[in-house]
Amino acid sequence: MAAPIHKRLRRLVSRISELEDRYLPSTFSLTGRYSRRQRDDTKAFLLLVHAELESYFEDRVRKIAEKSADRYRRSGFCTPVLSRLILYYHAFAQKKFEPVSQNVMQKAMNLYLDRVQANNGIKEKDLLGLFLPLGISHQAMDTQLVTACNQLGQKRGEFAHASFKTHQQIDPKTERDNIRNNILPELRKLERVLRKLS
Repeated sequence: MAAPIHKRLRRLVSRISELEDRYLPSTFSLTGRYSRRQRDDTKAFLLLVHAELESYFEDRVRKIAEKSADRYRRSGFCTPVLSRLILYYHAFAQKKFEPVSQNVMQKAMNLYLDRVQANNGIKEKDLLGLFLPLGISHQAMDTQLVTACNQLGQKRGEFAHASFKTHQQIDPKTERDNIRNNILPELRKLERVLRKLS
């Protein structure tokens, strides 16, 4: 029996469905011909989906980190996630290792949560910056998800920083299918990894 979908992922899926309804054509062209407005709406769709994915990733890692800190505050138990965040803090700050304490835990949390707050994307380097400190290795991250997020991140950069004339033609169905087939199903797999950390 499949595990229930995490409420934050459910919210993301619902939001992307709303964006599809609002910005993508109700029927797709068999010849790939779309008006300029339809192509602009597709770009808006992709920019908003990028923002929703970025928020989803940040919310999930923040919640996992905060849960590990709360457990330490309540019981003094240092979870594997918190241990990794403390190692990350010592490595990043180039500090000598100190025993785990409220003070060290808080410094580690502050460093990591500042990193999450400063995140600005969903490309591979962004995902690694969010997930590696929690103990999710590069190998544990699905290649299809990373590739699709890289492509979406690259397009988002092109759309946000270039004039209309420099944009390549965009196909609404191709973009919708990429998100439906290469990102959303892979997030369910990622949730199984994240659930083990919680």
